[in-house]
Amino acid sequence: MKFCKIISVWFGVVTVLTACALPSVDDLSQSDDESFFVVTVQPNEGTLNSAKSEIILTFSAAVEESTISKQSLFVVKEADYLEEEGDWDDLADGVLEESYQDLVRTRSVEQDGFLVRVTLDATLLQDGDYVVLATPLIQDQSRRSLDQRSNQFDQRNFTGRFSVILNSPSNDVSQESTVSENTAPQYPQSESEYTSDSSNADDEKEVQEPVADFNWNRVLITELVTDPQQDHGESSPGNGVVFDSAAGSGTIGSNDEYIEIYNGTEESVDLSSWTLKMNDGTDEEQSLGDENTETYFSAGGASTLFQPGEFMVIGNPSGAMNNSITVQLFNEEDALVDEVSVEDANADAESDEAYTLQEDGHWEMDFATPGGF
Repeated sequence: MKFCKIISVWFGVVTVLTACALPSVDDLSQSDDESFFVVTVQPNEGTLNSAKSEIILTFSAAVEESTISKQSLFVVKEADYLEEEGDWDDLADGVLEESYQDLVRTRSVEQDGFLVRVTLDATLLQDGDYVVLATPLIQDQSRRSLDQRSNQFDQRNFTGRFSVILNSPSNDVSQESTVSENTAPQYPQSESEYTSDSSNADDEKEVQEPVADFNWNRVLITELVTDPQQDHGESSPGNGVVFDSAAGSGTIGSNDEYIEIYNGTEESVDLSSWTLKMNDGTDEEQSLGDENTETYFSAGGASTLFQPGEFMVIGNPSGAMNNSITVQLFNEEDALVDEVSVEDANADAESDEAYTLQEDGHWEMDFATPGGF
């Protein structure tokens, strides 16, 4: 799922993040071994993301977790950034003194320290431009300070800019979600449910309408990949973490298929007795508590402790995972919690690899973002 699918979905936020020109992962092999810098930021330059309040920074070396703090990594209004003429030290002091508002809700270090996930406080977002700053107070585990100058930057700190536009919900909604005690909320089943107003509808991408009053405050399915275009299961060594946001570079096959689940509640959930049912002609059932199940938890949780706001990625699910499939999620009482159906999840490229739940409740083919929005 995508910058790109998260907490701010409840507030109708459209976010554009434009980052400084960054070195590619391939450039790392050519970088100075003594340098420590931000390699990539997600969403990346030029990416338009709807209603996402998450920024992911990947570093050239493992970050020393104790150096990630409100003073070393923060998000402020661009006007505040310009007022201090980009001086990160003065900005950091202003954030600590609360003369500048920091929009970060949580900071988490993942993937053995190479990734830092920043979640924004959606209640603080307003129309306008913002800047994310990673300062030289951040150190790697060898105690080297962040220094972007070694990678064609003129400053030690890293900055990325993004804009936020708050949209009021549309009053013209053709799909509504209904929730009862015995049935899971119903989502658009496939793009074919919606038609375009164009006379050339057959030649254009069909337009889906938002789902009225979509409820994210529950455990729900958020992404399916049945036709992988990347090595999510890492048949070739990547960062050593399977089914996370950083794919490997090895052989791509059915072992890279996955289903993603999100905990939108405020409580931890025990999924060890929950099951997934994949209905695609092979019709398989899989326990989420099975020790043989390949899983990735975005916040370090477990099937017995699925934390609030966390993603669980079930890699290489049972069955054929055909491109026409219905996936159902059942709790420990065998009650249906959620389900999603897709008529054709066949992919042509990475840009339509995943069938993903969007912030307004409709589903569409999009980039794969296992373990995040």
